[in-house]
Amino acid sequence: MTTTDVREEAGAATTAEAMESRFDAIDRKLVDIDLNLERRSAGLRNDLVTVRLRIVELREQVQERLLQLDRRLYRLTRDVAALQPRAPAGEPAPAGPPGAGHGERRDAAPG
Repeated sequence: MTTTDVREEAGAATTAEAMESRFDAIDRKLVDIDLNLERRSAGLRNDLVTVRLRIVELREQVQERLLQLDRRLYRLTRDVAALQPRAPAGEPAPAGPPGAGHGERRDAAPG
């Protein structure tokens, strides 16, 4: 084995070590990227769960508010109906406000 052969082997070994070192560095970077992506996706999953829970909360609030409004509308309708004039038992219903069409006969001849 000549000096040149020894130098070539040493150079090849150094090149192989350098390549292996580069591959290791690339592998570490890929692992870091993978971990970073995993953390980000976990964070996004947590955000998605938070958003879904908030949507459920808001839906419940809207349903409760609609129920409150429905009850209020019912009470108002009942109160308005209670304010309408009523005839005593056995008498015809009184006519409503003029022009409202209450108590008017449709088959009556005009004027």
